Amino acid sequence: MMENRTIAWIEDDADEIAAVIKPLQRAGFHFNYYRDYSEAIEKREEIRQCDLILLDLIIPPGSASVATNPELRTEQNLGKKLLRRFREEFAIEQPAIALSMLADTDGFEEGEAEELKVVQLPKPIRPAELKAAVYRVLRLEDE
Repeated sequence: MMENRTIAWIEDDADEIAAVIKPLQRAGFHFNYYRDYSEAIEKREEIRQCDLILLDLIIPPGSASVATNPELRTEQNLGKKLLRRFREEFAIEQPAIALSMLADTDGFEEGEAEELKVVQLPKPIRPAELKAAVYRVLRLEDE
């Protein structure tokens, strides 16, 4: 069991979260949810304590971010911008998995995923695929 392993999941679609985390929950993982860019920035110290960051590349900005930075409203890959900010501005180094629908985003430029220490996976993702990716990224043995 993976007691005391926590995943920070930044995703605005709660239905998607519930559908794919069951195998990880059964393995003992805990989840902290953040629904937008603003909330993730606000809770960055909590996220820093997690073992893994799992994020959607297409997330809403949240009202606090739009109020202070209106151009975020039109940002396409706000998840990527958030991850870059975590890495460069806040020195948050936890491993990360980014989920994206190929139609929604171009994803990462060549070398960018390695630079940001992120593995990109396509959406929709099956529960077993997500569990395998989490174990691989965290270098854990599946029981």
